[in-house]
Formats: sequence, C-alpha cells, structure tokens
Amino acid sequence: MLLQSHLDCIQLLPALPTEWGEGSVTGLKARGGFEVDIHWEQGLLRKAVVRSLKGGVCLIRSAQVVRIVDGSGKELPYIREGSLITIETVPSQILQVVSTLTEE
Repeated sequence: MLLQSHLDCIQLLPALPTEWGEGSVTGLKARGGFEVDIHWEQGLLRKAVVRSLKGGVCLIRSAQVVRIVDGSGKELPYIREGSLITIETVPSQILQVVSTLTEE
C-alpha cells in the first residue's frame, strides 16, 4: 500500500487507501539496498527520503512530477522516462523526492 519494491524499482504510494488522506511512515526497506521514509497529504506524495545503503542505481516510479534533491536542497541530476526515475547513488547518500505540487 505504501511502498512496492519489485525488480529493484521503488514505487511510492502504489495503493494508498483513500481513508488515509494524510500520514507518514519511516524506515521502510526496499530492494537494492534502500531505506525509505514517506510523507503524504491529501492522498498525494509530499516528500520521500531515500537512503542509499549500498550505492548504485536507484529506480523510483512516481506518477507525480517530483524534484530530486540532496540534503541541502541542491537539485540532483536524474533521468526520467515516463513515470520511471533513474538516479545513480553512492553509499550513505540521502535523496529527497519532493512533490512539485506543494512547496516545502
């Protein structure tokens, strides 16, 4: 409901129940060596924090338009093909996936 991790692709909020309009979750484990925290409002992703435990390619699927930034808010380069985001990570790197629908 909150995170699907299949074939090393992280899908954020794939089946969020409509009754769960607002909420957050921390420490979800995803395939490929990633840990994810998610915060949502009005049934939409607000922000996710993805910690790369091992480094390597991180694949994130999000239907929403998002920005990928580091801990200081600096935009990170990534490739987007449809709803699939591909970004290269290093061990211990923290990515913030931020919805462009709302400001932080």
